[in-house]
Amino acid sequence: MSSLFIATYPEEIYSFHAPLVVVLNKPWSEQSEPSREALTKLLVAVGHRPESVRMVCQEKLDLSGWSDMPERLVAFVEPQPGFVLNEKISTPTTEMVISEPLDVLLRDETVKRKFWAAFKTLFPA
Repeated sequence: MSSLFIATYPEEIYSFHAPLVVVLNKPWSEQSEPSREALTKLLVAVGHRPESVRMVCQEKLDLSGWSDMPERLVAFVEPQPGFVLNEKISTPTTEMVISEPLDVLLRDETVKRKFWAAFKTLFPA
């Protein structure tokens, strides 16, 4: 949330939390059908739908320009050196899981299981 908004509307009633953000390596419309189905199933399993999350397209994850960090983020992007994949990462403002692009993730059952174990910890019951 921008500091101007917070200064203008300081009351707690106007305090909105950023939704779950899903970062994809290419737009939703360009994802393969199996990838769209898999992501939809993942989201439904934790109480979301593709329409209820904010989707962002970035080939490589770059959060440096984000002014409003979400509480939860999941990224399916090209791996970069230094990023921990398929494990929950916690920062003071965001919990996230970073994984390979969906098409790559879906090819490896062991990696899929590791991702799922991390992903579901973002949504405690």
